[in-house]
Amino acid sequence: MIVRGLSGVFANQTFPLNGVMVFGRNGASCHVLFPDNTKGISRMHCKIEMQGGRPMITDLGSSYGTYVNGLRIPQHIATPLNDGDSFYLGDQQNLFSFTTEGEAVATGTDGQAAAGAPVYTEENKPISMWGYVGWEIVFALPLVGLILAIVFSFGGTHNINLKNFARAKFALWIIGIAVGLIIFLIVRASIMSAFGGLLGGAGSLMSMF
Repeated sequence: MIVRGLSGVFANQTFPLNGVMVFGRNGASCHVLFPDNTKGISRMHCKIEMQGGRPMITDLGSSYGTYVNGLRIPQHIATPLNDGDSFYLGDQQNLFSFTTEGEAVATGTDGQAAAGAPVYTEENKPISMWGYVGWEIVFALPLVGLILAIVFSFGGTHNINLKNFARAKFALWIIGIAVGLIIFLIVRASIMSAFGGLLGGAGSLMSMF
């Protein structure tokens, strides 16, 4: 049993139905994971699963609805899927077809087999552990790290994970600069106050003579 993307971010990709297949934007729960900015897609939009030996699709309370063969299905009520049926999420830009024939392997944008696992687009592709280590080192470089954090925070990358990582680093840079400035002003005020006190004491001694 195969779900095939016909349009949108998953056009020409295929997914085998192995147990439950959840569609949406929630990276922790969805097997077919849409980018956060995909129009009409809820975080937990719909799911397909076998019930009584038959494939069923259920809308999980989405805002823009799930449509089978052009008709909106009711929320939280399982609707049967037949061989050759088409369905879309929100609008027809997110169109899929369903077939009970053949076999397929879900393939992500990196070309790796991911049967039963989330499939990521380039925009929400995770960063590996060593990737985070590398970016941590780069962002820690004086001035270079700040420049890169600004660039990636405001459009230098399409990957939302790297963008958020850069934004976190940029926020830390800003916080660090603000705290450093506050400490500098406090120390400067203390030194000026102490220096003023010394001058005042010296002036008092001179007046005695």
